[in-house]
Amino acid sequence: LVKEAELTCRIEHRLTQDEREVDRVLHQHPDAGQFRTRNKAVRLTVGMRAVAVPDVVGAPQGEARAALADHDLKMQVCGRRITGRFDVGTVIQQKPAAGKLARVGSCVDVTIEAESVVVPSLRDLTLEEARRQLDGRLIAKPRREVLRDDVRVPRVEGQDPPPHRRVAPGTVVHLDLAVPGVRVPQCVGRPEADARKQLRGLGLQCTSAGQDSSDVHAQGTVMRQHPDANALVAPGSAVRITVSSGPPPRVVPSVIRNDLPDARRRLKDAGFESVMVHAPEGQHIPPLQEFRYYVINQDPAGGQTVHPRTVITLSVAKPVE
Repeated sequence: LVKEAELTCRIEHRLTQDEREVDRVLHQHPDAGQFRTRNKAVRLTVGMRAVAVPDVVGAPQGEARAALADHDLKMQVCGRRITGRFDVGTVIQQKPAAGKLARVGSCVDVTIEAESVVVPSLRDLTLEEARRQLDGRLIAKPRREVLRDDVRVPRVEGQDPPPHRRVAPGTVVHLDLAVPGVRVPQCVGRPEADARKQLRGLGLQCTSAGQDSSDVHAQGTVMRQHPDANALVAPGSAVRITVSSGPPPRVVPSVIRNDLPDARRRLKDAGFESVMVHAPEGQHIPPLQEFRYYVINQDPAGGQTVHPRTVITLSVAKPVE
């Protein structure tokens, strides 16, 4: 009829369970009697035989396939997923959903519960114990090591996936291992030999960073270390120490023409504590008479750079009265 009216036809189907509507025109647009330009399309809605999709969620795969076949439907497995709520091989999801209409002979997509393994807790086990616990169903793989001073052998401290989670067989379980560590002792202030002996006793290496001058630390004692004291390091790690070479060299002030008490003060302020005085003809100079004597020569001379423990020799004379 549409062809005779010089119009084209566009057919759409509507699912129906009413046999009287199957292969019948249920609706048309435009409606009968309306004018339509030649060669324009008329949309026809035709009934298509359908069935209500049965509920197969929770049914084993074989039973689900048979139940769908009883309704002239096919089953297509579109995926497998782990939920932990169903037995392995059970339908956990379907599309179309139960009660929806589907064309006779069409496919219902289903998702099946996949095989799974419950991840056990591996905390505080050694790596070998953890592998035995997994029993080949899962794979143990160390991910990182965390230093601890309260363990004697490496033990599992963390894991991913976490305990009690369901995963596929063969899944890798990443392990964080607590491994034995050593606390670095306090070496600063100790003689170099003592520090080296203590580090060796703890299973640590000692390397030298050379010497440096220090006003604080005595010559031959450790003045710096790396890592710092109390740091947690792996056994066999190296601790680098810097040894004091004593106070740094200082410039000797010139004290010629200064009276003896003033000369002593200036030398002391400059860091020189050791002073030897040569009086004329070996005279003894009473402390209360030192102000009467003046420096006429000094050794080392003013301006020289020497070690602060150097003895400064002052030659003094008493002015002619």
